[in-house]
Amino acid sequence: MQIQPSLQQAMDALKAINFKDLERTEELGRAYSFKQAVDFIKNVYDDLLQVIENAELLRISTNTEQQITNLANQVNENVKKIQGFVLSGNEANAPSQHKQINEVVASLYQKDLELLPPLIERVNILKLNPSEVENKVAQAFQSIKEIEKIKGDAQKTKENIDSAVKEVRNALGKEGALISATDFEEQAKEHKNLSKKWFWGSIGSIGATAILVVILFSGWLPSLNLINAGNDYPRIVQITVFKLVLLSIAYLLVYQSLKNYKINQHLYVLNRHRQLTLSVYPLMAKATSEQEQSNAIVTQAAKAIFEPGTTGYLDGDDNPNPVNLTEIINRVVDRK
Repeated sequence: MQIQPSLQQAMDALKAINFKDLERTEELGRAYSFKQAVDFIKNVYDDLLQVIENAELLRISTNTEQQITNLANQVNENVKKIQGFVLSGNEANAPSQHKQINEVVASLYQKDLELLPPLIERVNILKLNPSEVENKVAQAFQSIKEIEKIKGDAQKTKENIDSAVKEVRNALGKEGALISATDFEEQAKEHKNLSKKWFWGSIGSIGATAILVVILFSGWLPSLNLINAGNDYPRIVQITVFKLVLLSIAYLLVYQSLKNYKINQHLYVLNRHRQLTLSVYPLMAKATSEQEQSNAIVTQAAKAIFEPGTTGYLDGDDNPNPVNLTEIINRVVDRK
C-alpha cells in the first residue's frame, strides 16, 4: 500500500487533535456536546493509524487506497465543523447543524467498520511468522514432554524414597532384633548357669536336711535325746525348740534352693524363647511385601516377646524373681 501525501497530511492533522477538548462539553453543555461524535472520530483515527503503520504489509487496490484517503479527509472536515460550530447567536440553526454533524460522523464510522477492520485483521495475520509460530509450537510440545518427564522422574523418586525408607526400616528392625536377641541369649545363659547351681544347691540342701534328721532323731547325740532328759521339762522344751529351729532352717534352705532353681529355669526358658523369636522375626517380616502382613508379624513377635509366658516351672503364686536368704532375714528383722 502506498501512502499518498494527501493521506499523510490528513493523518498529521488528526494526530494533532486534542479529542477531549474537541468534545466541547463544558463550552456547549450536554445538549450540544459532541462527545459521541468525538468517540466515533477517535475510533476511526485509531483504525487509520493501524493501517498506515502497517501499510508495507498490505496489498490493496488503488480504489481501496482512495477510499482510505477520502475517509481520512472527511473525518478532518467534520473535525473542522465541530470546531467551528457556534451556539451563541445561532440558536435557530444550531439544532439542525448539530444533528447533521453527528449523523455524518456516525456515517463515517460505519464506512470505517466496512473498510478498515478487514485490513487490520489481514495485517495481524501477515504479522504472524509461520516458522516462528512453528518454533513456538515445537517449544510448547517440548515443554510438555519435559513436564511429563519431570512428573515421571518425581514418581520414580517417590517410589525410590519409599523403597529406601522400607529398606532402612527393615535394616533397623533387623539390627535391633539381632541386638535384642543377643541380649536375651546372654540372659538365658546366665539364668541357665544359675539354675544349675541352684539345682545342685537343692540336692545338697536336701541331703544335708536328711542327714540332720537322722542325727536329730537317731540318738547319735545323747544330749539331744529326749529320753535322757527324763522329767526335766525345761530341758525337754530346750531340746525341742532347738530341733525345730534346726529343721526350720533346713526346710528354708531346701525351699529357697528349689524355688530359686525353678525361677531361674523359668527365666532361662522365657529368654531362650524370646531369643528364638527375635532371630526368626527379620526373616518372617521380610518374607512378605504386604505392609498389613508385616505389621501382623511385628504384632505377634512383640506379643511373644513382651507378654509373660508359662513354662511349667512356676506355680501360680510363685514370683519369677529369685529370692535370697538375706531378703528373708531382713523381713524377719523388720517385723520384730
